Amino acid sequence: MTYEKLLLSIAVALLAGCSASPRAREAAHMTRGRKFAASNEFRKAVIEFKVASQNMPKDPEPVYQLGMTYLRAGAAELAVESFVKALRLDPRHEGARYQMALVEVNSDKPEVIQESKRVLTAFLATHPDDGEALGALSLAFARSGDKPEMLRAIGMAEEKDPANIRAAERLVEYFVSSGQPGSAAEVTRYLTGRFEKSPDLAILRARVALTVNDSADADAQITHALALQRDFRPALQLRLRRELTKEDSRASAEETTRELAQLPDRQSWGSYARLLFGEGKVDEGIAEYSRVLKAHNNDPELRDEYSALLIHASRNKEAAAIIAETLTRNPKDRPALLQRATTRIDDGNLTGAAADIRTLRTMGENSAELNYQDSRVAGSRGETTKQVELLANALRSSPGMLKARLELANALTKAGQMKLALNTLETASEEEKQSLRYAYYRNLTLIAAGNYDEARQGIKAALARSPSAGFLGQDAMVRIRTGDLAGARKSLESAIQLAPADVAVLNLLGDVMKRQNEGAKFVSLLREDAAKHPESAALQELLGKQLMIAGDRDGARAAFEAERKAGEPGKADEAIAFLEMRTGEPERARQRLLELVKVHDSAPARFMLAEIETQKKASAEVIAGHYLRALEMEPTNAAAMNNLANLLVSRQGKFDDALFWALKALALAPGNPAIEDTVGWVYYKLGKVNTALTYLKNSLKQADQPWVHYHLAGALLAAGDPGGGRREYELGLKLDPGSEVRAAVAPLFEAK
Repeated sequence: MTYEKLLLSIAVALLAGCSASPRAREAAHMTRGRKFAASNEFRKAVIEFKVASQNMPKDPEPVYQLGMTYLRAGAAELAVESFVKALRLDPRHEGARYQMALVEVNSDKPEVIQESKRVLTAFLATHPDDGEALGALSLAFARSGDKPEMLRAIGMAEEKDPANIRAAERLVEYFVSSGQPGSAAEVTRYLTGRFEKSPDLAILRARVALTVNDSADADAQITHALALQRDFRPALQLRLRRELTKEDSRASAEETTRELAQLPDRQSWGSYARLLFGEGKVDEGIAEYSRVLKAHNNDPELRDEYSALLIHASRNKEAAAIIAETLTRNPKDRPALLQRATTRIDDGNLTGAAADIRTLRTMGENSAELNYQDSRVAGSRGETTKQVELLANALRSSPGMLKARLELANALTKAGQMKLALNTLETASEEEKQSLRYAYYRNLTLIAAGNYDEARQGIKAALARSPSAGFLGQDAMVRIRTGDLAGARKSLESAIQLAPADVAVLNLLGDVMKRQNEGAKFVSLLREDAAKHPESAALQELLGKQLMIAGDRDGARAAFEAERKAGEPGKADEAIAFLEMRTGEPERARQRLLELVKVHDSAPARFMLAEIETQKKASAEVIAGHYLRALEMEPTNAAAMNNLANLLVSRQGKFDDALFWALKALALAPGNPAIEDTVGWVYYKLGKVNTALTYLKNSLKQADQPWVHYHLAGALLAAGDPGGGRREYELGLKLDPGSEVRAAVAPLFEAK
């Protein structure tokens, strides 16, 4: 084909495409959309159905197919929006009417339920074998109180599809949730009477029997289900649960466990172990998992399940050992990598956790849980913007992840965005809003927003449900903010009775007692609590810090050593090193920290090392190395940035680099006088005197410090104000003649 002919053929094709009618274009996109939907390529299907609808905007069918695609993809809200739109285009569209009836059957409004019954009945007239429609109709009759019709409809639904008991389960869920367990039992008895050979229905009846305390019927139905199908996993699992509640059923429980472990379904192998973990019998659960893993050749999915339960039970040491072995066998085991990241965050190893998260990202992982754990790293490093973004991503893919929603609200609250925080909480589901964790975080947000009246109501309601230390602490927070110290102390003392080692509550109590001039009494109380709870590392740390403030060096060291024994050696060494720095033992602190960072590197340890090396007049490279390492682990540490900027300007003459770090620090801590001084001095060194004066004068307004006077003296002199410079220099001399900063400007004044 010649070049001219090729161009002609392309032009003809384009013209043909342009000349196709909207109906033809709609049909083409509908065909492609159905093809993508059939192969579960939902995003592509959505695009095709939307384009089809754009070509024929008055046709309800593309909109309906769009709704069905959303429904199959799990986006129920978008599906409903599409069905509503389709019905606006054609109120008689059968498919859209039917789908909305399935939704509206759950309504509490009698008129809506009546309409859904009418639509479902009409649908069944042309689709008499549709079990889903019969099941929905039975629920509509249940909600309208018509039990005979309900039983008739559910019976017909089971006849159409005996293996599918979802309709029966929905009826049972409705009756149980609405406080009618007797009606739920009536439904299951009716169905098992009609379908005696269904093990699924027998187990459904057994579960309902247990909710009405009819253990005899439950056991009979379990036995009946196993007689129908000996390897029926739901029956074996329920029998195991029943056996574990009976004191004399240990032998039969072990036999049931063996039967479960022999099933080909991997999910059954750890049933007994999972149950033990769920009941808090962790040591027994560990022993059972060890047995099952041995029996199933260390199955990787079973190992991942086991280590996940260990993490949930706060047994990180055992979890770490299992995870390490799993990753030795398969370095790309995704659940194990995510679990290791989780335990590393718990242990304060943010660098290791970040490395695992990066590995998972390179493998294409982007789950809600990964984003949540990544947000924990960002939050610990003070990267609030990144933390918020990651939590929002987690919620986007998993709206029911309550821990992500609460952490997001908390992060927004700390960032001062109270309205956004409350909006985040308000979009939780009604079920989530009933949880005490939700109530706790909502109260915190209301307190931070200064909405004390609403916070009091929330706290009062929560305390009526659970008189816990956390809610009593919140009550105290409101009272402190409204000036009721006596009431706050009373609430906190009640909280301490419930949770003697709760450090957050103790900190609040210490604040109140100090305001009441009883600081010494608070320290005595801490001593007593720490002696009673030697296992609480956080309590030992709090005591040590309070004793250090009080000047009791020996007592503080003893408390930090107790913290080490309680399982926090890294934090203990950091605290002891800080104590040694304050009491004139910098070399001991240095050696301690150098050993510590080999096994437990941290930003506080590196920051202290940088300060010690500065006092020792070590090389600028060594000092800068410690600050940069600290900033790797805590990217928002403004103090480290400021100190690094001072080092770069005073020791290395790297003024542009110094300005970068100083301005970054100021962005994180606006108005900080020490950082304003650094920025001003760097601008002075760069020859930008007027800009330097602005920052230096701002710093001096907030803090009358000698180093600011010295720096301002140099800047004023450079700006042509020698008298002002001399005055500032003399003020610096008066405040601190031995300041190291004096040397930077002394030649300008003392040589004259």
